[in-house]
Amino acid sequence: MKTKKLIIVFVMMFITTSIFSQSCSKFYPFSKGANMQITTYGNNNRIAAIVEYTVKNISTISNTETAIMTSVMKDKKGNILTESNYELNCNGDSVSIDFKSMMSPQIVSQFKDMKT
Repeated sequence: MKTKKLIIVFVMMFITTSIFSQSCSKFYPFSKGANMQITTYGNNNRIAAIVEYTVKNISTISNTETAIMTSVMKDKKGNILTESNYELNCNGDSVSIDFKSMMSPQIVSQFKDMKT
């Protein structure tokens, strides 16, 4: 009986260690080819836009993992509105994103005369 409890304790420790020892964010995938999608809904729960994210490449330099991400924004009919590439950097349990690089030049140009 003690052996069975001891095995259960070791298994639980292994599972817990595996879960909490991830090197990068739990919110962003850090594996090549991983993808995710965010769908935005407008009035009457109709699709307004879909943004698809794909991890194109992963590299590691000096304890920092860098994921090259591609985002594709589509309208409700699936037509591509804009595409952009950006980097996610992960160092331990912190993630940094260059948000400026997430915006496509087409979107930035639409706001060139905007005053804030």
